[in-house]
Amino acid sequence: SVPIRTGCEKAIEELIAWRQIRVADKDKLAEDWVVTLRNLLIGLSVCALVVVGFFSVFLARSITNPLSAITNFTAQLANGDFTQDPQASISQRKDEVGDLARGVQTMVMNVRTLLSGISGGVQTTASSSTELSAISEETSAGARESLNISNSVAAAAEEMSVNVASTSMGSPILVRLSRG
Repeated sequence: SVPIRTGCEKAIEELIAWRQIRVADKDKLAEDWVVTLRNLLIGLSVCALVVVGFFSVFLARSITNPLSAITNFTAQLANGDFTQDPQASISQRKDEVGDLARGVQTMVMNVRTLLSGISGGVQTTASSSTELSAISEETSAGARESLNISNSVAAAAEEMSVNVASTSMGSPILVRLSRG
């Protein structure tokens, strides 16, 4: 019975040793899988961050570039240049930036209409001013002519007055001569 026990114990010990080797192999395999999965997750995370980064840059530029163009356009308007229109590609967008561009375009068209009306009024005023200036010049010329005529009449009246005075001074002499 002792040799059976020793043989059984030896077999059990071999089985336990074999089992420990298998468990160690499985632990090593599991550890390798954990490292592989960790590296895979890190790689996928980096790839996802790169894709999200590129998408973020694209999205930001798709918003900031049109807004920058509208800002430059409104700067031209602020400087008095109403000859330009917002870029058609921006006005045709179906988002808030497109709404903003269409609103600015409507404002520009209304200001152009207003400026056209003001320009027409200024032209009418300038034409009327030219006519009034010509009438004023004619009136001034007529007044100068009237002044010259008045001066001539005054000079003739003064000369007549002198002649009358001189005649009246000579009249007593004539009266005496005629009586005498």
